Amino acid sequence: MIKVLELDLAEDIGPLCAFLRARGVALRVVESEGRQQLWVADPELSQAVLDAYARYRQDPGLRNHLAEYQARQVPQRAAPGILQQARQFPMVLGLLVSLLLAGLYTGFGHALGVRAFVMVDFFDFTPDQLTGGLWPELIQTLRAGEWWRLISPAWLHWGLIHFLFNALGLWIFGRSLEIVLRPAGLFSLVIASALISNLAQFAVSGPSFGGFSGVVYALIGAHLVGRRLRPDLPLWMPSALIGFALFGLLVGLSGLTELGGVNFANAAHLGGFLSGLVIMFLAIIGRVGLFKTS
Repeated sequence: MIKVLELDLAEDIGPLCAFLRARGVALRVVESEGRQQLWVADPELSQAVLDAYARYRQDPGLRNHLAEYQARQVPQRAAPGILQQARQFPMVLGLLVSLLLAGLYTGFGHALGVRAFVMVDFFDFTPDQLTGGLWPELIQTLRAGEWWRLISPAWLHWGLIHFLFNALGLWIFGRSLEIVLRPAGLFSLVIASALISNLAQFAVSGPSFGGFSGVVYALIGAHLVGRRLRPDLPLWMPSALIGFALFGLLVGLSGLTELGGVNFANAAHLGGFLSGLVIMFLAIIGRVGLFKTS
């Protein structure tokens, strides 16, 4: 997408946007640093949108006409259907489907399919062997050709609630990153952060872990860097929600949750968050080929 306008929040361009969308112009209005920005998906339409805005601003009669047009359209507008969502965010929806299929295959942590997703098939180990990284067993597993195990624990969830929380995190934080990084860039970020967060957790606690939360924290880290270094990007995630997620990360690292009998994959969370920070930073400065907004 390409930014074509940056205006005061008080300026109402809703009627103009409604008219342009009805004519097939894919656009998005986001708030950033106390300003509203109009982004257009097709760069070739940017000048036409600018011309339309200039006329809209100069002609009170046109503004009134489009306001009436918008009022007539509001009752007819429906929530975006699944096909529209799939066209707009194909990678996010594809990842959600893959997480669901993995959950069904593994019985959300209660079926034998779990053994295909953990980094090392530890079900024949004694409890003493599950502490630590078990690096020789991992190396032997990789030599046997089971390379997918470096990534697959991110798709393993221990219960339906665990799955739903991570799926919601992907939906909330993944969509705007798919616009900024494009589907291939988001997929690369997901795979890289899954690898890093899995290895971090394996080094700390061994193979008895799973969950997509390390990737979700990578998406949060990418948002944080993007909003700080490139406030012009269409990253619409509120800072308060990012702050709340980081507070949860700090609480987990503090060990307070373990006192209440709740164990989080804190190493995966931290590893994922740091990987998101670094990957997005490299993308912004152009050192990796993910970053493209137009």
